[in-house]
Amino acid sequence: ADYEASPGANLSVHIILKGMNSWWVNGWSGNEYSDRIEAIITGEQHGWSNATGNLEYHHPK
Repeated sequence: ADYEASPGANLSVHIILKGMNSWWVNGWSGNEYSDRIEAIITGEQHGWSNATGNLEYHHPK
């Protein structure tokens, strides 16, 4: 991020990515997953910031 802001300003970034994989091995199979990433930045920012996230895996049925 690269922006100017007052010291008390908060910026929130939320990203959700969902996907699925499928394959054929003696029949179709697959799985699903989702990534959730959140970053909350306070004040002015010039450069990279850390973020937290979760990867969720959904087993095939």
